[in-house]
Amino acid sequence: MPGSIKIRTACGTLRCESDDIVPHRFGLQLARQRLILEYTVPKFSDLIAHHIIDVATATSAEQLRLDHDTWLAKVSIAQLTVLLSRVRDIKPSAQPCGVEEASVEVEARICRPLGVDEAQELRSLLFGAAAAKNGSRALPSQWLQGWCFEPLAAKTCPYGLRQVEGGPCGIVASVQAFLLRRLLEGSMPPVTATHQSSKQALLDAMTDVLFRLARHTDSDSMQMRVLTPANGSARVLSGLLAGPAGCSVHEFSSWGALRQAWESPELASAYFVEDPEAEDVEDRGCGVLLFLYSAMASHGVGRVREEADSVEEVSMIGAHGYCTQEVVNLLITSCASSNVFDGEKVLGDGSDQMRLRGPSSRPQVGFLSIFEAFGSLEVGQFLKNPAWPVWISHAESHYSVLFATAQEGLEKQVDVWYYDPLGRQDEEKRITVVPGGLSVEPDEDDIDDNGMIAKVIRTRWGRLAALDWNGSEPIF
Repeated sequence: MPGSIKIRTACGTLRCESDDIVPHRFGLQLARQRLILEYTVPKFSDLIAHHIIDVATATSAEQLRLDHDTWLAKVSIAQLTVLLSRVRDIKPSAQPCGVEEASVEVEARICRPLGVDEAQELRSLLFGAAAAKNGSRALPSQWLQGWCFEPLAAKTCPYGLRQVEGGPCGIVASVQAFLLRRLLEGSMPPVTATHQSSKQALLDAMTDVLFRLARHTDSDSMQMRVLTPANGSARVLSGLLAGPAGCSVHEFSSWGALRQAWESPELASAYFVEDPEAEDVEDRGCGVLLFLYSAMASHGVGRVREEADSVEEVSMIGAHGYCTQEVVNLLITSCASSNVFDGEKVLGDGSDQMRLRGPSSRPQVGFLSIFEAFGSLEVGQFLKNPAWPVWISHAESHYSVLFATAQEGLEKQVDVWYYDPLGRQDEEKRITVVPGGLSVEPDEDDIDDNGMIAKVIRTRWGRLAALDWNGSEPIF
C-alpha cells in the first residue's frame, strides 16, 4: 500500500509518496545486521536519499517486505533473500562500526562487492592496457604495507610516516605532503606536533585526497570509494598485488562521513598497522595499495584516462613497480595529467597534432624534480608555488618531501625541512636556504654541496642558492 514518506535533507524536510521513490541500490552494515536502501526521487530533481532497515529480527524476505512495504514494494523477494543470507553469514560485532545515526540527517554507508568489470578496468589502468593482459603481471611484494608512523622519528619528526620498503614512495610521499598541509592549516608547526595531532592529520589528509578526487560538477554524483579486502589472510592480501579483484567498496558522499569511517574497525584494520617492523604479510597490511585503488576508483577510470596524454597507454605503475607521473599528479592535483609544466602544450599540426597536459591551476601541495636540474623536464610555476609551502621531492626514482612553516618570505632566507619516509630518519633535517647566497654555481659533481636533494631545492630557489644543513647530515 502506498504510504507517505518524509525525507530529511540539509535544506529541510521533503514529503513524497512511496510510489515516487525509485530503489537504486543496497548497502550492508554487516556488523549491525542492517540493510541500507539508496533510492532516488525523480520529482525532486533525482534527489538521492537513504533509508536504514534493521533486519536482525526478520524471519523471511516475504515478512521483511511486508513490514517495510513503503520502501521495499518494488524490490524482488529473490533479491531480499540474497541480501538477508549475506547479512546472516556475519556474526554481529560487540563493537559497532559504521556511521552513527544522527537526529537530523543520516548518511548511510553503502558497501558493495567490487564488480568484475570494475576490477578489470582498475587493473588495466594500474599496469596499462597492454601489460594488464599478461595475467601474471603483479606489483612487487614491497607494496604490501599499511599506514603507520616512523618510530625512530617520534621525537624529532613526529609527523613522519614510515615507508617500510621501496616501491610505493609516490603514494606515501603524496599523503605525507597532505598530512603536513593539514598541520600547517591548523597553525601547528609540524616539528611541534604530537603523535595524536599527527594521527588526526593523517586521517584528514587521506580524506582530503579522496574528497578532491571524487568531486564532479554535479555534486550529487560525488562518491568517494574506499576499497577493503575480503579478509586479512596472506593469500588475499598477496592477491591484491595483481589487482583489486575480490574487494568490497565503501561509498561516501560527504567529507565528514568518510573522515569518521577511517576510525571504524572495518576500515582501520584494513588500512593502518601498529607494528611497522612486522614481517608477516597479515601484520604488515596493505593500506598503501588499497589507498591507490581507492583513489583510482574515486576519480573514475574513464576520467583518469581522459586527463592523461595517452588514453590507451596510461598506467599508474611504471618500470620496476614505481609510480608514474600520472598517479603522483592525480594525488596532489586531483588530475592525472602526464606532465609537470603549467597548462597545455600542442605539438604538431592538423591530424598529427598532439596535446600534452600539465596542471591547470595552483595545487594545494607542490612538486620539485631533480630532472629539471638535469634539463630533462620543466616544472611549472603552479607546482613550484602551491597554496601551502609543501613539496614532493622527486630525486631519481624516489619521492620524499620538503616543507616550510610559512608561505610568506619564501623568496628570502627561509628554513626548509626535509623528510624521507623511507629513510629511517631519526634527526631533524632543517635546511636554511639563502637565494643568491653563492657567487658561483656549485660544482655539478660536488655531492657534499650539491647532492641530489640540494639540486632539487635549487630548482625552486635558484642555482646560486646557499644551503646550510644546520649540523645535520646532508642527504645526497
